[in-house]
Amino acid sequence: MTPTRLTPLTDELAAEARRWLASWGVPEIEDAVHIRYSARLSRSWARCQPALGRITIQRGLDTAPAEFLREVLAHELAHFAAHALYGPAIAPHGREWRALMRAVALPARTRLAPPPGWHAPARPRPVARYYLHRCPVCRAERVAKRVVRRWRCGRCLDRGRDGELEVFRLERKPRRFWPFARRGEQM
Repeated sequence: MTPTRLTPLTDELAAEARRWLASWGVPEIEDAVHIRYSARLSRSWARCQPALGRITIQRGLDTAPAEFLREVLAHELAHFAAHALYGPAIAPHGREWRALMRAVALPARTRLAPPPGWHAPARPRPVARYYLHRCPVCRAERVAKRVVRRWRCGRCLDRGRDGELEVFRLERKPRRFWPFARRGEQM
């Protein structure tokens, strides 16, 4: 674990992580572990992906009490070490993983409640985007929350044209969604 790979951790926590890896007998994997914070992680405190050499920690934990972050990091590093020692076929929270947690005098918990009085910062809601799909020939329009390249103008297709639409991003939500004329009907 070079300093660049442990950037999200304090020096004290990084040193403790090195001690855990040494006590588990896998100090050689410390350079393979890349630890990062992510705002996309919302259903769990952290995630270990040994095959990718990555541990992802929920962004809100950077404000959590040190003891809480310590236990979360030990939990994920134990997954990494168990994978290195016993291979990928072991159970995620099986006896091998539990033995590693006990070896560093930490509880082998699979669920960890947030510390009393601390709440993870709320993840900002994504801004809804709307896209106007307009036929350049007959000006028929349809609005969607995403770009839909396969939509075509039914009226223009009936007249032998390609029916391809122009797409524009709208600045705000439209008052209503306008439907296209389907093949064979008038708009």
